Amino acid sequence: MENPYIIFNPSANCGKSARVLAVLVEFLEIRNINYALKQTQGKYNATEIVKDIMKNAAPDKEVNIIIVGGDGTIFEAVNGLDSGNNAVLGIIPAGTGNDVARTLGIPKNPRKAAELLVQNRAIYADVAEINGGLKSALFVSYGIAAEIVLGMAKLKRKSRLSYFASMLRSVAGFSPKRIKIRIDDEEQERIYNAEFLSVHNCVYAGGGMYLAKNAKMNDGYLDLVIVEYRSGFRRVLNIISILCKKLHNQPNFSTLSFRKIEMISPDENRCVIDGEIHEFNNLQIRVIPGFVKILY
Repeated sequence: MENPYIIFNPSANCGKSARVLAVLVEFLEIRNINYALKQTQGKYNATEIVKDIMKNAAPDKEVNIIIVGGDGTIFEAVNGLDSGNNAVLGIIPAGTGNDVARTLGIPKNPRKAAELLVQNRAIYADVAEINGGLKSALFVSYGIAAEIVLGMAKLKRKSRLSYFASMLRSVAGFSPKRIKIRIDDEEQERIYNAEFLSVHNCVYAGGGMYLAKNAKMNDGYLDLVIVEYRSGFRRVLNIISILCKKLHNQPNFSTLSFRKIEMISPDENRCVIDGEIHEFNNLQIRVIPGFVKILY
C-alpha cells in the first residue's frame, strides 16, 4: 500500500479507537510506509475529507484510504466518493458495530487487520444509492431497527449490552408499520404490515445481528429482508431468533433480491441508513454495482 491517507475517527467506540490507530501507525512505520493522518472533527467530516482527497488526487492512480473507525465512518467516507472513483479503501475496525468489516471477514484485532492492507486482496463492493444522493454500504431500514438505533443514540456509553437493552425497550413499545414497496419494474405495489423492512448489502447489521443471510457485497444486487407482524409473542420469538442468528428460519420472515426499489411509509419518516437516523418517508433505492474497491 503506497502513501495511504488515514481517516481516523477519535470518537469511535467511545474514544477507544486511539489505541487501534496506534497499532496501525506502528505497523506502517515498521514497513517504512509513508502516510497522511486526517482526523475527523465531527459528524460527516469524513465525507468532506474524502472529497478533498479525491479532488487533489491524480486521476490515473489509485488513492489508498484507510478508515480507522466504525460503520458510520465508512458510510461517511463512501459518501465522499463519486462513480468511477479510483479509491481503494482499507478498514481497521474501531467502532462499536463494525458490520462491514465483519461481513468481509476483517478481524477486529488491529494488527491482523493491518496485515490485510499489504496483501492486495480486494472486492469491488456494490453500494445502495438512496433518493439519488446518499450511498449506503451496509443497510437501510424502516421499523423496529430505527427505534433501536434511536435508543442507542441517547446512550452515553455504547456496547453490545446497550444494543441488547435498546432492543428490549424498542420491542416493548413498538407498533408495526404499514409499508408499501415497488420492486424493480413491477407495476403493482406490495403492502406489508411490518416489524421492519430492511435493504441489505451486507449479511450483518446492528452490531453483529445476522439478518440477511444471502446478501453479498459484490453480486450487483441488494437484498430486502421482510419481517411481518404476527403477534407480540411472535415478536419476542423473532428477537430471540436474531440473537441466535436464526431469524431466517422464522415463519414471518422472507427475503428477495432486487436492483431498485421504492419504499413508502406513510405513518413513519424515520429510517436507519448504516446505523444513522434519517428523515425519509419515501425511499427510492438502487444498486450501484462495483462502486468502491475495498481491501479485505
